[in-house]
Amino acid sequence: MKAMLVGAVALCGLFALTSCGLGNLQDMRSGLPGDKQVKIALKGNADNGQALVDDETKMAGFYELTYGVTRGVNGMVLVLLGVTRWIINQPPSEQPDDDHAVWGPTDPEGLERIQYKATAERVEEGHFVFELLGRPKSSTDEADYKAIYSVEYYRAGVERGHGTITVDRDNHKLIDPLNDDICETGSAVVTFANDGADSDKVVDIDFSQLDRSGCSDKGQMGRYHYAEAEDGSGDFSFSASNNIHQDNENKPQIETMTIRSQWTAEGAGRSDVIVEGGEVTTDLANCTTCEGATRVVVSQCWDEDFISRYENTSPAALQSLLLPGLDGQGALNPTGDEAADCAFQFAEPAPQV
Repeated sequence: MKAMLVGAVALCGLFALTSCGLGNLQDMRSGLPGDKQVKIALKGNADNGQALVDDETKMAGFYELTYGVTRGVNGMVLVLLGVTRWIINQPPSEQPDDDHAVWGPTDPEGLERIQYKATAERVEEGHFVFELLGRPKSSTDEADYKAIYSVEYYRAGVERGHGTITVDRDNHKLIDPLNDDICETGSAVVTFANDGADSDKVVDIDFSQLDRSGCSDKGQMGRYHYAEAEDGSGDFSFSASNNIHQDNENKPQIETMTIRSQWTAEGAGRSDVIVEGGEVTTDLANCTTCEGATRVVVSQCWDEDFISRYENTSPAALQSLLLPGLDGQGALNPTGDEAADCAFQFAEPAPQV
């Protein structure tokens, strides 16, 4: 991500040219997706000034997990769209025709290793494609340019539309093999939609083709799903694989954790976390009171002030083995009445690693 931003800033030096008429590409300047199309509205401390809870209450740990993941992942999408809009709003270096424009290439200086350029195409009315490309500093061959990320967008009105963003880590590493920050291989694909009418705002990200086995934490992300209704209620799912027993050197295996969170327009919600595989499978097989369970489900519900009102696990026998630290505030404690204190019932998470 940092390298993408450096490339965008490097393009700035090329924009001293006098702006020419962009013809149909003016549609792209005014029509690329805005932040509202992908920005989430999950209620939280940053949005409503909610005070810190006192010692007699407990902020719902899974609410905070949901809030943090959605803010972090959607922040990545907002940065990519922001860089795209910034580039397109500069005068192009070339404009072969009304439907195409080129920004760059940059002139790398000093220790800079990459030469960047950006391209935009108006495929048809309301349909646009943007690419940020790079090639090694020493190259003079156009064929060496590789797309670091691309945006394809279909506009459906003001702040309305849908599209995809593809981030290609293989291409990025190919043109910048000395970049140690690129530990992944493969690509991540973002699909977003906010077409209005009765449809939800949706952001889906498929991380399953992004191999992180070469990264220091070796954690593998699966799929991310976020849907927001017009009233602000929402539904979120996310899956990842990692070692949940990192503090126990006798348990080195990788587990899969999948979370599904749902919340009302007022902010009350529920999270269900499913943990399976790795040493959890072994622990369940050795558990004489787990009644053949093959996974552990951890549930938590919170009220409109994001205070935990219901917590439980299934099977309960593995609680002491699994839960410490998993909610960010220490072990959960079974409490409350599910029917009375939960805004939602248990629902299977959608994504799988």
